[in-house]
Formats: sequence, C-alpha cells, structure tokens
Amino acid sequence: MDRRGRLLRRFCPADSGTIAVPTVPVADTLGAGDILHGALTHHLADKRHLTSQSFVQGLHAAALIASQACASFGTRAWMH
Repeated sequence: MDRRGRLLRRFCPADSGTIAVPTVPVADTLGAGDILHGALTHHLADKRHLTSQSFVQGLHAAALIASQACASFGTRAWMH
C-alpha cells in the first residue's frame, strides 16, 4: 500500500506496477490487511497455475473485498 491507502504496489517476476484501491467511506480499518491477504489467498488457491496475470487479478479482487470491509464497523459486519 502507499501511504494514503490508494495504491497496492505489486512486484512480479515478469513486471511490476500498482493497482488502484477502490475509494469507500471508511468506518473501520481493523482487520483490513488480514481480509486483503485472505481474499488474495482464496483467489490464488482457485487457480491451477500462478501467473503474473492471475496474481494481478487476485490483487484487484482482494482490494475490492478489503475496501468493502473498511466501509463498515467491525471485522464481520460487512459480510452478508
């Protein structure tokens, strides 16, 4: 993440870059990193082969899920 929580920086063997983090009204950031890592791990576990493209797709999906979690108070209230 950058200092303002707007970008994820990624480094892959084939390339590197940044991924924009969705902007949400932030209510609570408790557990956001755990949610991001869990969502990324879940996405990657569903792939047969890890590629730079599947990693970037996973980061996009994880950033969206972690952002949604930050929009509600607590670590589980956002799950419906």
